[in-house]
Amino acid sequence: GVQRDFMTALQAKNIEKFYAGLWTTGGLILLLSPIIAIHRYSAGALKMHWRAFLTQRLAQSYLSGSDGCQSAFYRLMLTSDIDNPDQRICQDVADFVETMYSITQDLISTTMSVMGF
Repeated sequence: GVQRDFMTALQAKNIEKFYAGLWTTGGLILLLSPIIAIHRYSAGALKMHWRAFLTQRLAQSYLSGSDGCQSAFYRLMLTSDIDNPDQRICQDVADFVETMYSITQDLISTTMSVMGF
């Protein structure tokens, strides 16, 4: 591809092909930079939305009792020595979302690599 042609032109001291490869490389960088930026932004937005959703859902479940029972919050405050369970929920959700995103990204990347091979 582009890198092979560029390096061949460099070794052969072919100035026209060298500059053509340089322009092609620069064009690819200009083309791919916004795509990579959009990908990173959308991935960050997705993770933030997912974290907010899960944190709200788990905190609501933690604070409210179900079927007339006492809430987990109330029971923990009376009987447990656990410090800051709400902060633990938030941290666990953040770790879970990051891990799931990483696994999903690896699966997609591996699948694309196998399909491209």
